[in-house]
Amino acid sequence: MVNRDKCLRMADAFRRHKAWTYTHHDPVENGPVLREMNDRGFTVNVSCNGVDHLDWVAAKNLGVPLTVALPS
Repeated sequence: MVNRDKCLRMADAFRRHKAWTYTHHDPVENGPVLREMNDRGFTVNVSCNGVDHLDWVAAKNLGVPLTVALPS
């Protein structure tokens, strides 16, 4: 599990910048913290391991942006 206090401090530090990142941390376990970070203006995208994983995470309705890399 990510450290909520450190994550929110980082989100606040980047509040005035258009900063973003990706994470592979468990989106279900960490969803509330990731959503708080996004709500504070620091975009944290959940990097999914394929379309099936993306669909599974999307079905959880976590309220966080999801990404997936696909072959061209």
